[in-house]
Amino acid sequence: DDGLLLPKGHAAKSRSSSFLRRGDVDIFFAWAFFGKPLESLLASERRELGGMYKVIEERIGLRFDQPGTTPGIKPMRLTLDDVRATYRPLAVYGMFCGLGILAKVVLRCCGFEHCKSKSGQTYWHRGAASDGQDKGIPLLFNHGIAPGGLALYLPMILFGWGPLGRGNADRTLLLFETRPISFTPSLAFEAVSEDAYVAGVCEAIDTHIDRKELETGGLAIMGHSFGSCNVTWAIRCPDIRCHLRKIYLIDPVSVMLSEPDVMTNFLYAGRDTSTVSFVEAMSPIFLFPFYYVMDLLRPAHRSRVAKSKKGSALFRTYSSYSAGKEPNNSGSYNKIIMVQSELWIEHFLRRNFSWYNSELWLDDLDNLHPDSKVVIAIAEKDEILSASKVLAEAKRYQEKNNNVEIINWTNAGHAYAVPRPWTWKQLQTAIES
Repeated sequence: DDGLLLPKGHAAKSRSSSFLRRGDVDIFFAWAFFGKPLESLLASERRELGGMYKVIEERIGLRFDQPGTTPGIKPMRLTLDDVRATYRPLAVYGMFCGLGILAKVVLRCCGFEHCKSKSGQTYWHRGAASDGQDKGIPLLFNHGIAPGGLALYLPMILFGWGPLGRGNADRTLLLFETRPISFTPSLAFEAVSEDAYVAGVCEAIDTHIDRKELETGGLAIMGHSFGSCNVTWAIRCPDIRCHLRKIYLIDPVSVMLSEPDVMTNFLYAGRDTSTVSFVEAMSPIFLFPFYYVMDLLRPAHRSRVAKSKKGSALFRTYSSYSAGKEPNNSGSYNKIIMVQSELWIEHFLRRNFSWYNSELWLDDLDNLHPDSKVVIAIAEKDEILSASKVLAEAKRYQEKNNNVEIINWTNAGHAYAVPRPWTWKQLQTAIES
């Protein structure tokens, strides 16, 4: 399949079977089916490997008769390949550490308490202030890969669904943390497993949400980007799934995760930094706070900056950035370079994340409560997932499930919704329609 075996050290295009030799496929299958290097396979596993070739030949007529390996071909084995970390100055971690501290202060001031489950899952909790009729159903939020973790999502959470938004229903909020994808250094490289996350969510629900409220109103769950994998794990748990009534999937990398796009675009694709100056390499990181604030202040659907050919290079770069494009003066860099190849993120995704167990098959949503509603929000020019594939799959499933709404933001890149207030209202309207 496209993207599984790539030439010239993980290039973007695949080769047809006529270019692949038996050794190429042996190396890939040893990883894909056994999670091992080829030389570590047991005799029984090698026999099973031989049986796979018989199935391939009988069912689809493919043969790999040439022995050895093909020069220039290197299979992508993300859990065995080396961690491809790129140097970042200590100042970068200091800046985002300060951002995380600021986020904690804001959360404390807004009435949140920091909690940790017995399984090690950390989260922030804020209970509903009243028991009135305007009380909304509790929201479980899962962030994506982002510097400072929840920090960049706080305007979205607090104003979009939380206590600071005008007209928002009062509701219990549970904000779950995934520290390895938050620019949070740890000498132990610790990570919470899927089972530990699910156990932590169940414990948080039992601890903070009244059973009667849970049975009558249910729960809402939201996941952005990597957070959609957390949502996938939650949906698989019967004790959580039976209570879900509203599911927000924003930039859902868990949909079509078995396709090569997410793995290739985030872990393997990228520019050779050997010819890039230090200033050019670090500029997306240090300019990101400016871009983020500009998006928060930008009026809904305003396009004057994006269409203007005048103005400073900084604003033209911002315009391209916000639209998911690549600025002309920044080579092939875009906003995801800020988190690509970061040491702890790379280590987590390659060593502690079960890719094979984190795909959300939309047909599994049939197991939700009949009254459950789902919103799938996609950015047309997403730099990480394949927006066209995810959109096609979402439309396919929508034909069989009337409780699914699709939002497709045109000319938009990954994380388009996070700093834009008008999109928060759009998400709420979609799920209420």
